[in-house]
Amino acid sequence: MQANGMIFWDWNGTLMDDLDFTHSCLNWMLETHGYPQRYDLAAYREIFGFPIEEYYIRAGFDFARHPYPELAECFMAHYNAGVASCPVTAHAADTLAALAFGGEPALAQYLEEEPKRRSAPIVSRKMLLSVVIGGLYMTLVGIAFYKSAWVDHLFRDAANHIYTYTGFFCTYIFMAVANGFNVRVEGLNPLKNISLNKAFLQVMALIIAIQVLLTYVGGRVLRTTPLNAGEWGVVVLFSLSMLLVGVLGKLLIGRR
Repeated sequence: MQANGMIFWDWNGTLMDDLDFTHSCLNWMLETHGYPQRYDLAAYREIFGFPIEEYYIRAGFDFARHPYPELAECFMAHYNAGVASCPVTAHAADTLAALAFGGEPALAQYLEEEPKRRSAPIVSRKMLLSVVIGGLYMTLVGIAFYKSAWVDHLFRDAANHIYTYTGFFCTYIFMAVANGFNVRVEGLNPLKNISLNKAFLQVMALIIAIQVLLTYVGGRVLRTTPLNAGEWGVVVLFSLSMLLVGVLGKLLIGRR
């Protein structure tokens, strides 16, 4: 099988689950424009399609009464006002993890490990302790961003603390990326054999790039704003601290 060189990601309907919301938007549009018909989810699936103009016609809109540009503008205003409540599609994040960690090399040392008992738990004691330590640290960092005046002063002042909250959003994601380096190896060196799994580096680079982009284009929907160089420095330092926590956690777990 030939390996694919590129992966294309769609947004709404693929990474973001907005099916129920767009279905409700259609019925809201029909109601506000004086049309009597309403659609359940199954009927909505049947009529939806592209081009959008044809979908609106199937839904029963009369362009003589309500021109398509007017309907499209009305829909987008309503959609943008509520899209932030839409969840991520189930297992979307798992796909990135599978791409990243599925390329880890099969090392000779794995052949020296004893077979696992059938009754052995899926989550081992070491794994559980690692999750608890990492989770507690990330929780403490989150509390610091939201409650610590010292952390808040590391970012520009704003009435709604938008710079600090954007910093936390980025820090949380980047800490998860850093933790990805921690969990891919059992030893203390998070970069061990990293050159043998280029897909991992590509996925992590993609996550970082998208996160940075979101600070510029997220705006009102994601409640983000661009950060300056100093603020990015704070984000990077907090994020890299996760690598140190991973090493200290492994040392602690190894002694127990």
